[in-house]
Amino acid sequence: MEWSKDKILEYVQQGWTLSWDKTNQKYKLQKRINGKVKSYTLPKEFNEFCKRLKEEKELNKYLDIFKYIEEGASVDEVREKYKLEYEEAERVFKEYVEWKIKENKLDDLLFNILYELRSYVQWRIDDIEEIEEKIGERLDKASRMVRTAFGIAGLEFQCPVCRKTSTLKYDSNVKKWVCSNCGKIPF
Repeated sequence: MEWSKDKILEYVQQGWTLSWDKTNQKYKLQKRINGKVKSYTLPKEFNEFCKRLKEEKELNKYLDIFKYIEEGASVDEVREKYKLEYEEAERVFKEYVEWKIKENKLDDLLFNILYELRSYVQWRIDDIEEIEEKIGERLDKASRMVRTAFGIAGLEFQCPVCRKTSTLKYDSNVKKWVCSNCGKIPF
């Protein structure tokens, strides 16, 4: 049979598989037909073409996932959508980085990583500041409640400021309950 690049491509599009024949150092086209494997050994002159074709075919199965990654999908989203195990998802992300390097778009990849990282960190900082503010408000309310209860009940306590046993009295100037000995807000 006379082989050409178009003929090989036609066979691959019809479902034939390219595989490497280690013994002869050539590619083969193989397909299971009626329970039997039919095989054609290709001339060595097509080795480079077959290698690229095989790499492109493997890359094509990832292109849809790569597009999803570029849309900003997380590892968990990719795993869930494509039903991948953790190791498979890791391999896909490595392939994605290699693809970006081959496409000479490493700068885009680094930009996206840094941008997403900064956005995530800023979001977490904003989140933490909001939590700190809420905790501060709750502590202030709890402290006010405890001081009021101690003051009205006339309970004795050891002041954390002056370290003396005292009670709380209401200071109308600062409008807060203060230590009867040192005049400071104890808690």
